[in-house]
Amino acid sequence: MRLSLPYIAVVSLLLTGSPAAAQTPEWIWTSAESAKDDRMWTCHTVEVTGEVKKATLSSSCDNHCSLFVDGKLVLESHDWSVRSEVDVKGNLAKGQHNLAVSCRNDGGPAGLWVELAIEYADGTAQTLVTDGSWLVTGEESPGWRSLSGSREGWQAATSLGAMGVEPWGKPGTPPPPSTSVALAADQLELPAGFEAELLYSVPKDTQGSWVSVTFDPQGRLIACDQYGSIYRVDVPEWGDALKASDIEPLGVEVGSAHGLLHAFGYLYVVVAAGKGTGLYRVGDSDGDDTYDSVEFLMPLDGSGEHGPHGVVLSPDGEALYIVGGNHTAMPEAIERSHVTRAWAEDQLLPRMPDPRGHAVGRMAPGGWVCRVSPDGKQWDLVAAGMRNSYDIAFNPEGELFTYDSDMEWDVGLPWYKPTRILHLVSGADFGWRHGSGKWPAHSPDSLPAVVDVGLGSPTGIVFGTQTAFHGPYRRALFAADWAYGTIHAVHFEPQGASYGARLETFVSGKPFPVTDLSVGPDGALYVTTGGRRTQSGLYRIRSTREAAEAPVAAVADGPRALRHTMERQHGLEVMSPYWTQLGSADRFIAHAARVSLEQTPLALWADRSLAEEDPAIALQALLALARVGSDEQRVKILERTAAMPFDSFDDGQLLGWLRLLGVSSARGGEVTRYAAGRLMPLIQPRFPSGNPELDRELCRVLSYLQAPALAALGVETLEDSEVPADQIHYAMCLSYLREGWTLHLRRRYFRWLDETAPTLSGGMSLIQYIENIRARAVESLPAELKHWPELLRKPTPPAGARVIEASAARFVRAWTTEDLMDALGKVTAEPRDLKRGALYFERTTCAECHRFDGKGGSTGPDLTGASGRFSPHDLLESIISPSLEVSDQYQQTELLTTDGEMFVGRIAEQDESRLVLLTGVDYSESVEFQRDEIDTLRPSPLSRMPTGLLDSLTEDAILDLLAYCLSK
Repeated sequence: MRLSLPYIAVVSLLLTGSPAAAQTPEWIWTSAESAKDDRMWTCHTVEVTGEVKKATLSSSCDNHCSLFVDGKLVLESHDWSVRSEVDVKGNLAKGQHNLAVSCRNDGGPAGLWVELAIEYADGTAQTLVTDGSWLVTGEESPGWRSLSGSREGWQAATSLGAMGVEPWGKPGTPPPPSTSVALAADQLELPAGFEAELLYSVPKDTQGSWVSVTFDPQGRLIACDQYGSIYRVDVPEWGDALKASDIEPLGVEVGSAHGLLHAFGYLYVVVAAGKGTGLYRVGDSDGDDTYDSVEFLMPLDGSGEHGPHGVVLSPDGEALYIVGGNHTAMPEAIERSHVTRAWAEDQLLPRMPDPRGHAVGRMAPGGWVCRVSPDGKQWDLVAAGMRNSYDIAFNPEGELFTYDSDMEWDVGLPWYKPTRILHLVSGADFGWRHGSGKWPAHSPDSLPAVVDVGLGSPTGIVFGTQTAFHGPYRRALFAADWAYGTIHAVHFEPQGASYGARLETFVSGKPFPVTDLSVGPDGALYVTTGGRRTQSGLYRIRSTREAAEAPVAAVADGPRALRHTMERQHGLEVMSPYWTQLGSADRFIAHAARVSLEQTPLALWADRSLAEEDPAIALQALLALARVGSDEQRVKILERTAAMPFDSFDDGQLLGWLRLLGVSSARGGEVTRYAAGRLMPLIQPRFPSGNPELDRELCRVLSYLQAPALAALGVETLEDSEVPADQIHYAMCLSYLREGWTLHLRRRYFRWLDETAPTLSGGMSLIQYIENIRARAVESLPAELKHWPELLRKPTPPAGARVIEASAARFVRAWTTEDLMDALGKVTAEPRDLKRGALYFERTTCAECHRFDGKGGSTGPDLTGASGRFSPHDLLESIISPSLEVSDQYQQTELLTTDGEMFVGRIAEQDESRLVLLTGVDYSESVEFQRDEIDTLRPSPLSRMPTGLLDSLTEDAILDLLAYCLSK
């Protein structure tokens, strides 16, 4: 049925000439039944009859809605249990207006209610509420947000009941507006010759927390809330205040972007949260400077903090480059792969998954970067194997870089890799594998970092090429660290076919949780802070000195030019002429040659690789064959390795030889008894060598070969080593060894596991990994020893790791954030009693779950360095309302069985037939489910952290606790 707009207005509104009678909004939807990802659109004509004194628009939706007045976004709601409201007086001049709402359901019940209350200057009132007369549709109509849009095919809404009806009850009142502000610019530490200004302290109640930023061709800044809308900002001149009127929401139904880029006449948006994660293109179809079209170019299977991230323009200006985190599946549309399509786990010994369940089941190749055509249809895989790179950037020479993240739970473990700057060359696999499976940086099938940075949480990066900065800063890469409130300046120097670099702290502050960086048309560096719903700010940094000359792209010559020549063949499956380059001492040259060879038809080079006499060339050629050849060829490789001039190898060649043996074996090449008999006498005398990297690999291979001599050599090396990470590696390798043990050696080995290992410090997974190593060692025992009490005594908990019993405490007050707002300034402005704060950190059981300064539990976030990312207000809010923001890294899974039982925990293992869930306070219990027993798996919206932890403390005690947590 087609209805005219005047008719819609008549049935939609109650117009009164006197104060309106109270009306109750009704929950509405397209039907009484709803499904996951259901959509609904609805709109109404509002006839404003006079001068408006006050107008309040209120709503909530199960689960998400966006409300528009005359096409302009005015309100969003993402929590059905809380009333969201906004003043719309400025949007309602006398005359007709269109109120439009788009809605989306995440699953379960779906519903929307809306209330518009208008007070006129003459004392009359007008109220509009949702009911069964509203027209709705499940399919988006052209121009639906405008008065003139078609309503053909729309139908009357289904009323689900008045506000208060189950399952929703009555929505709570909105919290009072936050008074938190971003860190003042004069609190930032900058190098000489630079100054900063705080342009805008983002009101997080209405505009969220900004995590991505770019500029449009008109020089306006575009930024996006992590869980909400995209905003456009008219940037004022230096020193001028940014006014509220300078900021407007784009009013498009896309947001939650980790990547923004204006190119080819469109705004490209990489959505990382909610329904429809992937690449979007937003346009202005009629040239009126208003975005009015949204195209979903490519879905990307991944979301959240390890989902799809940054997008940048290619150096030739003809394509996009997009980076995805390690929880983002490889795009299905890959046409050309510079990375050889032969990635695998390549684990010589069985891998240990993270005992806390992180990334379990996430397989190779991990994070990736693709070149993408402007229409989003053609995707070329450029590099992979990163962990979780948030952003990418090109230097003036067109070389691509990223700032990759670490797994901070792995600190102190042999496979830990710090945050690092990576040169993303064609075809690279940087070796991220889940759990203990990460490849060492020295692996010849991977590549090293340009520079290791250390602990941190990498976010946005940008080169200073387009800045007006002085000195070396115009050529530097600026790399943001969210966790420690720092922007690093990375200064590069050519090094063979790649680069080396040195680090400099460019900007730091507390709190200064940097999320993204962009260079404006004025040559200044624009910085956003925020993330995880923390207080967000927009800063501008400029040089006060004469700008350096704009960097000119140097013509590549020597090793870099050679690398480029080889890389142009990657992904084309043509004959490689670069055989001799396989033996280059420059790892980037050898890598480019090997990737080119792997993509050459195998029949053209397999026999040559097996016959190659030059050891340096042979190691790379055989590695290529091990990666792309057959199991039969891998057996030949293993036999060939035993005949190579092992005694003449230097340490680097020996590492390559050991990796070749490992990849060949891991990919199905069975080590024959004959080959093992020849290999062990070669390897055994070299262990230990005194080279830590080499000794780790020698120990790994000897364990795989079940070399009897390793029992004595390994235990002695374990006891003699002074490096905990090396000790853990030897202990892990020995846990698989079944041969060569004596009772005396076993006693010494288990003594280390039971007495020394529990005293080691490191990341939150370290002790649990050690416990799993011990459990595996017990599994390797012969049957007659499996129950011998001397070997199986329970490990003694390390000093300081005791569980703190919460003493009975008197109730003081059910604290809210608002109760303490006026006192928060005392946290940093006055000296606090940090010793008392430390006492309360234990007394309130914070230490059971949270580590601070190397001590404490491991089931919650490490609070060391919290001052770099949290203000006192943000920290207090996260304690009082822990479920307000639950990071992907700590989010639990809700498992509903077919019998109706609910389990909550972290997934430890899963495959096509089964799933293991870690449960309990410290995840010490596990429950196994068969796949056919599982009805639903979904992320839990609730934090494990209980509410009310501060209710036994006085105001002064709370301030001391906050000061203690922010003291590092």
